[in-house]
Amino acid sequence: MIILAFVLSLILLLITTLHVYWGIGGIWPGKDAKSCARAVVGFRGVDDMPSSVASFAVAACLALATLWPLALEGVFASPFPRQGLAATALLFGMVFFGRGIAGFTPWWRG
Repeated sequence: MIILAFVLSLILLLITTLHVYWGIGGIWPGKDAKSCARAVVGFRGVDDMPSSVASFAVAACLALATLWPLALEGVFASPFPRQGLAATALLFGMVFFGRGIAGFTPWWRG
C-alpha cells in the first residue's frame, strides 16, 4: 500500500504543479489563453482562465491533499488520528469523483 500512497501523491503533486503553472499564466494544453480556458475549465463560452488567486488556492488545497496518502501510511508523523485521516481521504476522493463526473454532465458543459 505504501507504493500506492506514493503514486497517488505523485499524481496529486503533478496536478498541483499544473495549477501553479496556470496561476502564473501558462496556456498548456491550449495554444492561447482562450483555448486553454476552454480545455481546462470545460464550460462553453469561457474565454478566460480563472484568476491567479483561484489557481493558487486550488494548488494549495491539492498540495495539502498530496500529503494525505503519505500520512495515512505513516510516512511522516501526523497530529491527526488515523480514523480522521481516513475519513478525510474519503471526502477528498468524493470531491475528485464528483468533479470528474460533473465534467460529463450537460449542466457543466452548458
